[in-house]
Amino acid sequence: MSALEASRRVLRAARARMERGRSEERAVPAPDFSIAAKRWLEIPERRNQKTLVAQASRIAEGWLDILALRDFDYGTPPRWNRDPRTGIEAPLEFGKLLDYRDADVVGDIKYLWEPNRHLHLVTLAQAFALTGHRRYLDAIAEQLQSWFIGQHLMARGEKL
Repeated sequence: MSALEASRRVLRAARARMERGRSEERAVPAPDFSIAAKRWLEIPERRNQKTLVAQASRIAEGWLDILALRDFDYGTPPRWNRDPRTGIEAPLEFGKLLDYRDADVVGDIKYLWEPNRHLHLVTLAQAFALTGHRRYLDAIAEQLQSWFIGQHLMARGEKL
């Protein structure tokens, strides 16, 4: 590794440590419920609604398609730090301080990151908007709550 690369890595690590310290100090602003809500979720007309509901049901039961991996039992609530291909569970550490390039520590990072993008929650929300069945809304709430709890514990350096 060159001296330039080493200095950049030291600088990046120092910034990540400073950022971690600042994130614990920030307060979340209070919500403003005086603003009227607008419809924010649309269901594409061209999308097969039966297929959408079937996909949402699978997701609510804990089954995800993750990149090329089909029908993976991610669980309910999901284990957000588990690589579905290798089964390796990444340590719950501040993300910028974790060496995501070390496959022995995190597994295949692409497969770990993909569910944490929460793109599957859109399908659950669309199914709820379409059917009104509470199970899709409950699945969203359960997944987000488990993810937020994991993030909170990680920020404090605690384990699940």
